[in-house]
Amino acid sequence: MPPADEAGGIPPYPGAVVHVRVPREQPDMRSLEAFTTDPYETVVAFYDSALSGWTRVIDDEVILFHPGDDSAAVTVMPWTAEEVPEGQAEIFYRARTAIGAAWRP
Repeated sequence: MPPADEAGGIPPYPGAVVHVRVPREQPDMRSLEAFTTDPYETVVAFYDSALSGWTRVIDDEVILFHPGDDSAAVTVMPWTAEEVPEGQAEIFYRARTAIGAAWRP
């Protein structure tokens, strides 16, 4: 993931493989997806600590972190290979957690 100072304060998750599935056309917003083989609970614990000043919203198994405004957001969710289109990179089949990040540059 990008360095936090280039990503609206969102800290990168160690070892996550970054993938931009659909580039955003909005010039005022950047986004990416990242995937890791680490368990969902481990990734949530990392962001609970790293973004301790941010608001945490839980919706089923999706955790949303945001700083209290619309300047940035991080989502963490379990990942299942059922959603992988054929021919994708190996990480998509081995990943256990997906991380979404969006921020204003």
